[in-house]
Amino acid sequence: MEQAREHATEHATEHGTEQATITVTGMKCGSCVRHVTTALERQPGVSAAQVSLAAGAVTVSYESGLTNVAALVQSIRSLGYGASEE
Repeated sequence: MEQAREHATEHATEHGTEQATITVTGMKCGSCVRHVTTALERQPGVSAAQVSLAAGAVTVSYESGLTNVAALVQSIRSLGYGASEE
């Protein structure tokens, strides 16, 4: 039974990656992009964060079992930027 439970957990983790696009306001330069990227990539479960200064948005790939969009938005807001899910 324990072995079956371990397999189910691995399967869920393997397929639990999601992607979200978050609108970010207040970014003005490359330094802002680096701050947002670094903050998101330090969040548990985030595998990638691609920030576009021109679009004012970030696309985040994350493990749904470890974080969620609300936590990612809050992480950006804690830096002083506006953020909302598209």
